Amino acid sequence: SAVALREFGAAAQGAPEVTVKSSALAVTIGFASATAFAGQEISFAAKFKLDPDWHVYGSPLPEAYTPTCIVFDDPKVIGQSFHLPPAAQKMELLGETLPVYSGSFEGVGSLLLKFPLEAGPITLSGQIRFQQCSETTCEPPETIPFQLPLTLERFVVPTSAV
Repeated sequence: SAVALREFGAAAQGAPEVTVKSSALAVTIGFASATAFAGQEISFAAKFKLDPDWHVYGSPLPEAYTPTCIVFDDPKVIGQSFHLPPAAQKMELLGETLPVYSGSFEGVGSLLLKFPLEAGPITLSGQIRFQQCSETTCEPPETIPFQLPLTLERFVVPTSAV
C-alpha cells in the first residue's frame, strides 16, 4: 500500500484520512493503509487545494517566511519525513525570488512508529504549518492541528521452520 500511495497516489480501501481547512487552503491528509505494526514505517499523502489567486510557500525560504510542512508531533512517532514536489513557480516580491505553490499539488511522507506499542486502535496527532498569501495580502503563518486514526496489529514473532 505504501508503494501504491507513493507512486500512484492510491491508498488502500478504508485507509483513514482527514481534511483541514483555512480561509483559502484545504488539505486532505491520509495514511496508505488503515492498519500497521508497532515499529513499522508507514506512508502518508497530503493533497493541497488553494483558492484561485492564493499561494503558499515552498522551501528554501528566507527566515521571515513560513514554508509549508506537515509534522506528526505524537510521542508514538519516532521518525518522519515529508516531501513536496519542487515549487511550481517563483514569486518576485520585494526584490526576492520565492518558491510558491498555487492551485492543487500533493506531497508524500512517512513516519516510523515506536516499538513496542499496544495493539488496537490509536490516534496520531500532527500539525500542518503554512503561510497563505495573495498578490496583495499575506496572512500570518498558521498551524492547524489534526488527528488520524490507525489500528495497530498484534506483533507476532515468527517461529523458525524446523
